[in-house]
Amino acid sequence: MKTLNADVIREALAGYAVANEVIEAERRKGLATMTDEEARDIDRQLYASWQSLPDWARVGLERLDLFQLESLLAMRRAFQRMAESTTDHESA
Repeated sequence: MKTLNADVIREALAGYAVANEVIEAERRKGLATMTDEEARDIDRQLYASWQSLPDWARVGLERLDLFQLESLLAMRRAFQRMAESTTDHESA
């Protein structure tokens, strides 16, 4: 099994954190300037697109959501094990 480089992981996570801050700032700015009618229109469009899907596609999307959640949880557990392993090696 290949060993992960902790520095590379830290840099990647820091990059994700910065990107997330930018995305959230843009989202907040967009929401702050959105009118009630624009918000309702977006909601109607999302609902209409969901309703237009056949039942089998909705089930597929629900499975995809579950798969994504399971993948994120598995990644979190892997990072936790890596962090615990790094801590164990540093204290030894």
